[in-house]
Amino acid sequence: MREAFLVDENNGKKYDLREPRWCSEEKTPLSFSKTDGITPQSIKKSARSIWRYERAFPCKISNPVSLGEGCTPLVPFRYRGTKALFKLEWFSPTGSFKDRGASVMMSFLKQQDIQEVVEDSSGNGGGCNSCLRCSRRYLC
Repeated sequence: MREAFLVDENNGKKYDLREPRWCSEEKTPLSFSKTDGITPQSIKKSARSIWRYERAFPCKISNPVSLGEGCTPLVPFRYRGTKALFKLEWFSPTGSFKDRGASVMMSFLKQQDIQEVVEDSSGNGGGCNSCLRCSRRYLC
């Protein structure tokens, strides 16, 4: 796994992932550095959740906060005479694909011992984060 870091894309300044931080010293947003990506060999086939792809994440998460999100079925169907594949996201814990990102984000924040989170969404994203936090008694 390549060493990952946070980066201020405006000036290229790098920050260690182990240091809790929400913005750069200049108060600009941070992004994760590029990762090695994913290959079929790096998929953890025994896991039935987003965590089967953990080797592609920017850092190792020791204790994921998860409700089993991910691995929603892809179902073939004919729609208006055309073959289509439908991704059945309602099988996700809150019925939204945003459960995946919420699980990774909350797991990363928990690993950094972050005790408070402000969520600016009242939609699916907010619902996912709230459900995940309360169901695992983390930041609730």
